[in-house]
Amino acid sequence: MLGFLAVWGQAQQVIEVAQLTLRVAPGSTEERYYGFAEGDRVLLTVEELGGKSIKELEMAVYPDQVKLLERETTGFTNREIIVQRSAVYVIRLKNTALLGERNCRVIVKRIPAEARYAAFNTAVQWVEKVDTVYRSGGEEHSGYQRREVEKTKKVLVSADTQVVTLLERSERIFAKAGVLYGDRESALEFTLPANTYYPDAKNPYRKTEVVSWAYWIGVGDEADRSFQQANTKALSKMADAAVSLRLVATGGYGALAVLALKGVALFTNPPKGDNVQYQLLKIDVGGKHQVLDQGSSVTAYRRIDKPLQGTFSIKLSNDNYVDGINVNIKVLAVTIARVYADETYTEVVEERITDEALLGKPTVRITRIPVLSDR
Repeated sequence: MLGFLAVWGQAQQVIEVAQLTLRVAPGSTEERYYGFAEGDRVLLTVEELGGKSIKELEMAVYPDQVKLLERETTGFTNREIIVQRSAVYVIRLKNTALLGERNCRVIVKRIPAEARYAAFNTAVQWVEKVDTVYRSGGEEHSGYQRREVEKTKKVLVSADTQVVTLLERSERIFAKAGVLYGDRESALEFTLPANTYYPDAKNPYRKTEVVSWAYWIGVGDEADRSFQQANTKALSKMADAAVSLRLVATGGYGALAVLALKGVALFTNPPKGDNVQYQLLKIDVGGKHQVLDQGSSVTAYRRIDKPLQGTFSIKLSNDNYVDGINVNIKVLAVTIARVYADETYTEVVEERITDEALLGKPTVRITRIPVLSDR
């Protein structure tokens, strides 16, 4: 036994406790806790990796018996602290800068004083400390208590998306020279579905609202072929639209449904064909008209996010002097029907206790403290 102790004394073992990099945010403090045995020689190395100054660095016996304190330092190597009695130590790095974090490498080593402490567990355990304090009448008192309160909130139960056909027409618009056979202009009106709320708009439990709508205008066979080609592309797009695939086949409006739902235009303008002059109008109260869109093209299309209520008109005219044109018009609206229900939940609230309520009554305080794993 004496021979073993002699060998231990000649070559005391250096044990690495921790090697880590700490990020200390502006205006914050980082703390790490370790347990050391009586007689340990603790070697502490700290380096700020960017060469910046650390406002305050300390090592203390928990909670605040300071053994090492450095201010405005960039670090040091193997600073030694002798442990007088087995205890928990805390290493604190403080950054008071308003801007700029500190990145610090921290290395902690220990040299046990005796062989029996070589396997000492430096990890700490956290335990709850309960203190009971009684109030007397000669003090000023304030405090809080917690209690559970049952509350109710409104939650979404279901949401059903629908595509509604508002207009599907084919119009023959005559040429300027053919006005004896019919009109060279046409105007088609449609009304968006009215939003509904139950029991009222302020706090509804069921509501159906228009969220968007779209139109398509096309002249002749070239435009019709372009529309069908866009519908073929729509099959893949609708698969990830979170809407039933039955919408694809609704009236053959797959591409127009994609435009109304997702704002993705799959249509193309044919390279040839007759054009039509068009205007999309919002009919306001009193018969006034607000122009939302207009142009002259073989095809025209657009998704509308606003306005979402009211009556509208599509005005068409033919500027061709000789040939009449056949114009197809399609308008879709997207509605979402939402259903809500009340859900009960429990919430913990903190209430202030009056001075009178505290007098003579115990107050329980619970705190968490670090303790040695080896005791």
